[in-house]
Amino acid sequence: METGLYLPGDGLLHRWHPLTKLALTVAAFMLGFANLLVVRGVPLLASLLGLGVAGLVALDGAETLRLWTRRLVFILAPIFLSLVLVQGFFFPGAEQVLWRLGPFGLKLEGLLFAAQIAGRLFLLTGATLLLLLSTQPTDLALALNRVGLPREISYLVIAAIQLLPRMQARATAILDAQRARGLRTEGSPMVRLRALLPLAGPLIG
Repeated sequence: METGLYLPGDGLLHRWHPLTKLALTVAAFMLGFANLLVVRGVPLLASLLGLGVAGLVALDGAETLRLWTRRLVFILAPIFLSLVLVQGFFFPGAEQVLWRLGPFGLKLEGLLFAAQIAGRLFLLTGATLLLLLSTQPTDLALALNRVGLPREISYLVIAAIQLLPRMQARATAILDAQRARGLRTEGSPMVRLRALLPLAGPLIG
């Protein structure tokens, strides 16, 4: 039975010890916020490590990669879209305009700042999903207890990694509500992209 985002399986990642995967996730968070290999504000190291996480997921099997990709897009697409719109058009102090839409200008500095946040979110969310898809929360809690971590701390860790399932459930509820109001969610890529826009405000608000 699936718990949270857990996907039953016996692939490479499923066979790793829960603490190994937790250590990988913690390392991803630390490196994601480190100012290493940053070009024009864009964290290339975080983006490359995010691709490395995707490679690890692929080694676990096609089904894990498919679900990881689908959930990653579902979680990040509305956030990335809101970043591009808000930062691209309204980044304070930006001067280099790439494209104009009426009185609004899409600015390079805003897009670079959006890319900075997006690269880090890609790594952090991808690594967290890797942990959640391949590890039962109860197995992780038991592993933490066995190394001497108090049960209260184990509970806090489990509660933290269950934030993504709650975000997904909230996003699904919002999308269902939008469908009930007549929002189109199927069709061309542009139609699907427009369907994600109403998620951005309620999901991160």
